[in-house]
Amino acid sequence: MTRDEEVRASSLMRLAQSGDQPAYASLLVLLTGVTRKFARARVGGASWVDDVVQETLLAVHGARQTYDSARPFAPWFYAIASSRLIDVIRREKRVATREVQGDALPEIAAATEPIDGLIDVEAIH
Repeated sequence: MTRDEEVRASSLMRLAQSGDQPAYASLLVLLTGVTRKFARARVGGASWVDDVVQETLLAVHGARQTYDSARPFAPWFYAIASSRLIDVIRREKRVATREVQGDALPEIAAATEPIDGLIDVEAIH
């Protein structure tokens, strides 16, 4: 986040905390770009960077009243963004460990004779 972005974000947050909805919308637009840049700098072009952005914006929304306008905005924001990035990385690792890779799937053996002849329908009834 550049110094100008931080000053703007801090100002927008103060207005948003007082109920200014257009300022809050502008803040979220600004933070979307900042968060995407932050995440891409750390994980490259991962397909889930937008998940980090969404999770960060939701966390900012939930914690917006905790921001102290007497303090710098960037440390407050980056603490949230870092935490959400770590959470998404952990989630993606858990998902990856449960997924079966395409080349690891066993090949299904083709039936050499019709399956109808192998099933005794009368015995099942």
